[in-house]
Amino acid sequence: MAEVCIQKVCVVGAGASGLCAARLLSALSPQPEIKVFERTEQIGGVWVYSDEPDINQDGVVVHGRMYKGMRTNLPKEIMGFSNFPFKPSYESFIEHEEVLKYLQDFTSHFNIHQFIQLLTTVVEVTPVKEGDPWTGWRVKTEEREGTRKRKTEVFDAIVIANGHYYTPKMTVKGIERFKGKVSHCYGYRDPVAYKGDMVLIVGAGPSGKDIVTLLAQEAKHIYLSHRQAHVTAIIPENVTQVPCVQTITETGAILDSGEAISVDSILLCTGYEFEFPFLAPECGIAVDKERVTTLYKHLFNVKYPTMVLPGIPCTILPWPFIEMQMKLVLSVWFGSKSLPSHEDMIQDCEHDCQERHSQGIKAHVMGPLQWPYTDELAKMAGVPKYPPRLEDLYRTVHEARARDLVRYKDKRYTLNNRGLWEEVS
Repeated sequence: MAEVCIQKVCVVGAGASGLCAARLLSALSPQPEIKVFERTEQIGGVWVYSDEPDINQDGVVVHGRMYKGMRTNLPKEIMGFSNFPFKPSYESFIEHEEVLKYLQDFTSHFNIHQFIQLLTTVVEVTPVKEGDPWTGWRVKTEEREGTRKRKTEVFDAIVIANGHYYTPKMTVKGIERFKGKVSHCYGYRDPVAYKGDMVLIVGAGPSGKDIVTLLAQEAKHIYLSHRQAHVTAIIPENVTQVPCVQTITETGAILDSGEAISVDSILLCTGYEFEFPFLAPECGIAVDKERVTTLYKHLFNVKYPTMVLPGIPCTILPWPFIEMQMKLVLSVWFGSKSLPSHEDMIQDCEHDCQERHSQGIKAHVMGPLQWPYTDELAKMAGVPKYPPRLEDLYRTVHEARARDLVRYKDKRYTLNNRGLWEEVS
């Protein structure tokens, strides 16, 4: 239980994580004062689509991430927040517009708009009292309309939910030499732009695997370069898997195998960097080789537990995962639950890091680890665990994707009267 009374909470960002935090905070009794700062003109975070990859909104560049034809790679039946399911008329794998509509409906249904200040950028966050683990936070904001008024407010606690898909990784050796078209996947919008091209896609993570199936409909041929084990799923006929890129040349690439390929376009699906430019160094948060340090349970700022960063892990069932994280946060901030000592939290973080390193797992990648993780958080928070059916369908879809990258999204799922998933024709 917190050693101070938390009465005023700041939430940075009105994407899915920020909206989830605001919803759970608003359900408390008594309800704390809640302010959600969103730098763009609407809610939705990465689910907001624009034809322009770089949305320059009054001097603030926001990298869009949606693209035409994008559908979720997880079924809507397990995607939603508690007590607010997706509309049953939707397909299982739904288009990005429908996900944004869900977030808009979620916001309206729970009256979250009242807490949100749009077009407001968080400029700087600093602890009120350095060294005090239960410090409040001094938050400086700037309105991006009219006089660009700056304001500083003090909050008892803060939720950092600014997302981590806005700073693309562009680190591919020799990329500056290439004479053709180069883009990161954040700039990809329409496969028609690659009609008739020989294309090199670098990276076979979720974005790379998804985009390749759409791009193959227009491109002449695609080389899919990645370091993973050979993708054994059914892939489009005009896609060839190749080894990692050793270096980019003026006309294409030299692969680790020594083979040289020539292409018209290069599309980098190489991920994103964590970035928290508004957090002052005194906040105690840093990024070290794709690891955000130091976070207890990938969530609490160890130095100052009145700051949390939900949604940092990847390869997860995102919204239920984040919701469970926030349930733990609220049980500590407003309930009777306590965190371990500072020393024990540091030790836990180091143990997690060592275990991951020994197994070759990156800092915040979850995958199968997400299920014991959310179970542990539920136990710590004193709330029910998620039902096994979430994991069951998640695994079912993972296996279907591994078999057939092209057609797995054609499947539809429903719960039968025995509480088991079945495909719907």
